[in-house]
Amino acid sequence: MKRCISGIALVHILFLGLPSGVDAAPGGLQVQAYRHANRHVNRRAGQLWRTIRARTGKVRPANKLQLKGFLEGNLPHLQAPEPVSFSKNLLKKGLVDASYQRTHPMYQRLAASNWYANEPQIARLQRLANQLRANRKLPRSTPIAEVEFLSFDLEATGGRKGSFDKKKRQFRAGQDEIIQFGYTVVRDGRVIEQGTMDVNPSLFVPGPILRLTGLTMERLRAAKPLEAHAERILELMQGRVLVGHDAIKNDWAWMQSNFARLGVHLPGPTGLIADTRLMSFTVDPKGLGLRPMVERFGITVDSAGRFHDAGVDALATAKVMGEVARNNGVQTLGQLMQLNETGRAIRAREAQRVNAQNVSPLPPRN
Repeated sequence: MKRCISGIALVHILFLGLPSGVDAAPGGLQVQAYRHANRHVNRRAGQLWRTIRARTGKVRPANKLQLKGFLEGNLPHLQAPEPVSFSKNLLKKGLVDASYQRTHPMYQRLAASNWYANEPQIARLQRLANQLRANRKLPRSTPIAEVEFLSFDLEATGGRKGSFDKKKRQFRAGQDEIIQFGYTVVRDGRVIEQGTMDVNPSLFVPGPILRLTGLTMERLRAAKPLEAHAERILELMQGRVLVGHDAIKNDWAWMQSNFARLGVHLPGPTGLIADTRLMSFTVDPKGLGLRPMVERFGITVDSAGRFHDAGVDALATAKVMGEVARNNGVQTLGQLMQLNETGRAIRAREAQRVNAQNVSPLPPRN
């Protein structure tokens, strides 16, 4: 009986609005109506999800977040009555947790523009993202001169980046947004293509970030948003070995969190990226940043000596990778990717040595 009455009340609210004189504040009828509507939307989203997945196989054109956002678009007066914690921003098995995403300006902008209703476009992006896994299967015996590399770098708003919780097996999407993506395509030491894409963010960019990158808000506001660049970025990565400086820890995490807001799940970085930050430990046991590596090898990238420009940094990273490979006598792709593991091992040994020096021995027992 209670369920029947609640159902009638929900239908009344969905189609006729709240009754006059009813308090819509948290704790009133709105809370109860939101819970019932939320349960119904989740059930309907699950049905649509299973239908779409059955038709398209492994390609995921929309996840539960998109379907839920699409269904809730017709219920503007039913909003979550309580504030949502940022700690609930999770991406688990490719599904974005909706509770946090609705609070992020980028999600709100995408929802307002009906991005999540554009299932064919999201399907196309997810298909390209899935195809990146094939890059891990590139033959490791391939001579390095025959491999095409995509060196990339990005600049962001400076917020919290995404991270993977190994214990909970969950990806926590960050708060930041990409504001610039730079790339350089290299084959046999020659630059084939290079470019820079400015990205219009939904978040405010702090002054220190603007001064560091040399960007201005006027320039960024004139640029296209990330969804306009997403397909081009994923196409550039197809069939190429990715190269980045500290990209496994930072840049790829930013990529994952930003694409997650588009409803696209990027694979993890393992086996995809040759990281020149890890390779730097083969040059110096303490590791080196991009600028010290450029100075160490005497590389000239930009006549003005600029850094923290995504295009300039991407070109510098490509040249640094070539010098490190030459110094280590790398001949094949497998040997180059092994430098990641060699760098990790050297970093771990150096950390153990430093910790051993800093720990004073225990006093002898009486």
